[in-house]
Amino acid sequence: MIDLKRKISNATPIRLKKLRNNIRSNYQSSPNLLKRFKATLKSNHEYPKELREKEKFILIGTPHFGNLGDQAIAKAQVDFLTNNFPNREIIEVQINEINQKLYALHKVVTKKDIIFFQGGGNIGDIYVTEENIRRKVLRYFRDIPIIQFPQSITYKDMSYNNYSVHLSQKIYSNRSKDFIIVTRESKSYNLANKLFPKNKTLYTPDIVLSLPRVKSDDKREGILFCMRKDSEKVLDVNQEKKLIQLVKERYKKINLADTEVPYFIYNKDRDKELKKIWDEYLSSRLVITDRLHGMIFAIITGTPCIVFDNFNSKIKMTYLDWLSDYKNIRFINIGSNLNLENIMTEIEEIIDGDVPTFDSANLYDPLINAINKLNQNK
Repeated sequence: MIDLKRKISNATPIRLKKLRNNIRSNYQSSPNLLKRFKATLKSNHEYPKELREKEKFILIGTPHFGNLGDQAIAKAQVDFLTNNFPNREIIEVQINEINQKLYALHKVVTKKDIIFFQGGGNIGDIYVTEENIRRKVLRYFRDIPIIQFPQSITYKDMSYNNYSVHLSQKIYSNRSKDFIIVTRESKSYNLANKLFPKNKTLYTPDIVLSLPRVKSDDKREGILFCMRKDSEKVLDVNQEKKLIQLVKERYKKINLADTEVPYFIYNKDRDKELKKIWDEYLSSRLVITDRLHGMIFAIITGTPCIVFDNFNSKIKMTYLDWLSDYKNIRFINIGSNLNLENIMTEIEEIIDGDVPTFDSANLYDPLINAINKLNQNK
């Protein structure tokens, strides 16, 4: 028996048309199959037909998993589009819904609309699922302009034989007129121009830095460690344990947290979950982190921060490009001569200090201008 749900979920519009025609041609032998096909399509997250007449922004690939940095990106993207383009309808498609909703979207999306990809750090050959989704959508919606929200680019293998590089180059270049890549730090900006020279590439801060300052009147106590446990980690685990012990001996109260939680977060719960981690920052005198959004959360909550790099330098580049002049945010180079006592001195110098509000004035204008230009060209 044909698994219609799986076939429909994974099909492009052309393949769906072929599947429907094939079912119709065999209608006499399988009279119920066409009914099942139509019923499956209808249940496949249909959108109201009147939505086709509205001008829309479609935000594709927002997270349902527990990475609070990615969740903050999703929130910031929705807020950014809502604040700057209030007359546009916004449709959000979380990453777990994409296969089920693509066909339904295809029926209501028009050339008046713009598709946006979730920002973050997943262009490349590390996060294959996200890159495959990007490729699929670029081929699926051939006539719809697409903008990639601010991204970092990482390829483990930059050799000539890397199939992943060549495949993305081919798909991206086929959409050179209407696929705009926005990068969030200079290393990725230069890499995008090298790998995808036919596409327009822009340069802005991480979109989470567009969020307003989060405030609280609560008293700040203790030091918060917000450390990663995944493959992007560079800081030696034993060094981290020694640092935690030193901090605990000197400052007594410490809290351990992470911007990764072990459960799904759907869009309706996003703000609630972000408030939890931001409240932890707001109740701390200082945060020590090796996560990019661990550092960015320090900026938007006004919390002094000691930050270590990760494996692909996205933290270092974000710090150097946008945050190096910000008082009481300190980046620590990791090397064989990492001196924990020097780090303790850095902590002493910045703890309880003021952190300026991020000045995003004009920094996102390249993105705003690109959207306005696409709107005018329709």
